Amino acid sequence: MLLAFLAGVSALSLVAGPAPIGMTAVFKGMLAAVRFPGVSDPLSGAERTILFSIRIPRIILAGILGASLSCAGVVFQGLLRNPLADPYVLGVSGGAAVGAIIAIVTGLGALPFGIPGLAFAGGLLSILLVWGLSG
Repeated sequence: MLLAFLAGVSALSLVAGPAPIGMTAVFKGMLAAVRFPGVSDPLSGAERTILFSIRIPRIILAGILGASLSCAGVVFQGLLRNPLADPYVLGVSGGAAVGAIIAIVTGLGALPFGIPGLAFAGGLLSILLVWGLSG
């Protein structure tokens, strides 16, 4: 059921947007891109760019992000041996917020990875503190 939902949302993401492209055109354009015999490319240059440079990479990255978040949740619950463990209960979100605030207040947010880096460090420090206090 979830795979059917994923396929449906992915198909909708291919055709919907400010520049709508028909499902038939998308399907034929993808077949033409892999040089399927007997299929001509119905897509214009702009539609091809939108499909292959924006929409398909966005779908792939969304799948990778979802899988990464689910793996992170499993690791979180497995390491702490608690099926109810989540970042909000354990203070990781708060620690990350404090790290981001420190980056903004000190001016380190102007660096390319200033805010995300200090947010990661704050979250990591808070989970290490919780883990140290629990053991």
